[in-house]
Amino acid sequence: MDFWDLTKLLVRRWMIVLPLLILSAGLAVLVTTQVRAEFTATAYVQLVPPVITESDPDRATVDQRNPWIGLGTEALGNAAIVMVTDRQFVEELVLAGRSDSFTLTMNDRSPMVVFEVVGDSEGQARLTADQLIDRFTRSIATLQGADGVSASDLITARRLDLGSNVVKSTSKTKRAFVAVLGAGGLISIAVTIGIDAWLRWRRRRRSGQLPAKPSSQVVPGQKPPGQAPGQEGAAGAAPDVTVVLPVTMP
Repeated sequence: MDFWDLTKLLVRRWMIVLPLLILSAGLAVLVTTQVRAEFTATAYVQLVPPVITESDPDRATVDQRNPWIGLGTEALGNAAIVMVTDRQFVEELVLAGRSDSFTLTMNDRSPMVVFEVVGDSEGQARLTADQLIDRFTRSIATLQGADGVSASDLITARRLDLGSNVVKSTSKTKRAFVAVLGAGGLISIAVTIGIDAWLRWRRRRRSGQLPAKPSSQVVPGQKPPGQAPGQEGAAGAAPDVTVVLPVTMP
């Protein structure tokens, strides 16, 4: 059956497929009402290097005083991201009622980290973003403090947004609607094809177009089915009898 044959079948059986499609659409709407909306919070943190002044010739250079400056602010930012995405910290977020659905992306053009948090509510998304930024800022200071960097040579993390970048996302609801509607459409087509095949079979049976069942009668002289050679007498046939007559001598 090609696409054109399927289309003609659905048009012919519209009284079957149309109610099924309406039922599928209603079910899809019902499912979307049960799906909770998502909220996405976006935050931006810029890594700011220290102010480099002319140093005393007898004093170590800024790269020597802070090795992260020599490696680059991107290296420091990526190291802090690893600390933020640590599994133990994520489990602590979940226990505190925060969201564990977030991404941290380092900008390639500038030492800026983009935080994207998806939460079940606006408050959960915002609080999770705040806690992630706090962890990131402390990680930046911890990584440099391990090398004994002084306060004047520290690379600092500065938040650029005001914490109000929270928007309601309907992508989850749309995905659920499309998935349920698509599955319902496929099931409706399959049921319509099955009912159409059954109706045509029943019509052919009533009109006598179906082949009759083979007869089980045994034709005379023909062995019954399943009878082994030499078992003709067991099937009810009369056995052969030999009669010996006396002979009279003259």
